[in-house]
Amino acid sequence: MIMNKKNASLPALMHNLGVMEYQNLWGRCWVDFGTSDSISIDILINSLNEISNNYVKIEELIIGGENNDWEIEEHEDLVFKD
Repeated sequence: MIMNKKNASLPALMHNLGVMEYQNLWGRCWVDFGTSDSISIDILINSLNEISNNYVKIEELIIGGENNDWEIEEHEDLVFKD
């Protein structure tokens, strides 16, 4: 019975934060929140808000999507590839 529960559960990917990349005024990094941590995005936004308030002003935060000025290439931190 224990094996059945183990096989039926969803895998939870480990959290992973990629290396920061910079191009002109843009900065980005790859973040893997895993499959079971729904509060991670809130923690990330609040952390970046504190950094913006106390250290470096972040004028705009974009989560997800593609920047037409900076194409997404094959990346070592990219978990799900097309």
